[in-house]
Amino acid sequence: MDQSLRLEVLDEGGVYLRDQYLDIIEAFVGQFILNLGNKCFLLTVPFERAIRVIEPTPQDIARGYSEIQNPTPGKFTFVAWAGSGDDIHGSGFMEVEMDDPENHNFRDLWDDDETLLDDFYIMLEHDVIDDPSIVGDKCPKGDFVDLFHARVEDFEVVQAQKQTVEFDFMRNTNVLNITVTGLESLNSGNTTRAEADAPVGLFVTGRNGRYKWDNTIDPYARLVRYEPTALTRTETDMESDIKTLHLNKERHADDPVLLYIVDPATGDNLHQPIDIIEAIGQVKDEDGNYLYRTQEDIDRAYTFPILVEISDEGELVITISIDGWKIVFPEAGLM
Repeated sequence: MDQSLRLEVLDEGGVYLRDQYLDIIEAFVGQFILNLGNKCFLLTVPFERAIRVIEPTPQDIARGYSEIQNPTPGKFTFVAWAGSGDDIHGSGFMEVEMDDPENHNFRDLWDDDETLLDDFYIMLEHDVIDDPSIVGDKCPKGDFVDLFHARVEDFEVVQAQKQTVEFDFMRNTNVLNITVTGLESLNSGNTTRAEADAPVGLFVTGRNGRYKWDNTIDPYARLVRYEPTALTRTETDMESDIKTLHLNKERHADDPVLLYIVDPATGDNLHQPIDIIEAIGQVKDEDGNYLYRTQEDIDRAYTFPILVEISDEGELVITISIDGWKIVFPEAGLM
């Protein structure tokens, strides 16, 4: 019997992607990166836990799998990264070998013949923020595509058999759809904000721009500042989208993802920074059940609608709602 190893996406699109499977497969055309290795190096065995990167062709993607002929028998961990654009490279992400994570030193993945799996990272392409008056260490270099990850651990490759490795993807990106109402209140009382295109400044920060091979966030990751990617406004309302990388429930106590609402003229906070994970954890459905209790609940969602209501009641008052649920803060209100 011929020996081969087929690498494919689950027919139902995985735990997190069942509803979007067809759209995502179309988006993968062009590049679908699979980083293979663990305990041995696929096809060759020079180092333990070294990796080999396989880039399937568009034809592979169209049929839904790549095939490796005569792989070396043994146990492997298969790790797959994918982007929603035509090419994950040049679409906001880069693969690197990290020499010194604490000091953010890295080099191109191909500078050496072998890269150990534990030294492999995928990270957001970014510009460093040098201005100490601006919150954040870096910002995305431009728009970035949706990022997906899957892994299959300890898969036994058996000699003289045809086998299939199925990938169950989760998405690493979310969008905050933010609507601000009551802009007219900013011009009343003792407030003197100009009628600018964005009379309220919005941005998000999070230490979530750098990932290890297993999709865990690097503990030394810098603080990323995410700005709105789209903005529309009327005399009374404005709406914007902010795309952010992974909203990680486990890390939020130490490294929360924060939404800032600021006066763009002064940079002063109009409301205390909002811990996104903490806030969405309060959201309930019409029966009083919490919608986002677990990490899986959060990962299944893509867009979180956030309503910021501004009113002038002698002083400026800001109310925050997510999915129609009013959020309660320990010290809510104007800063």
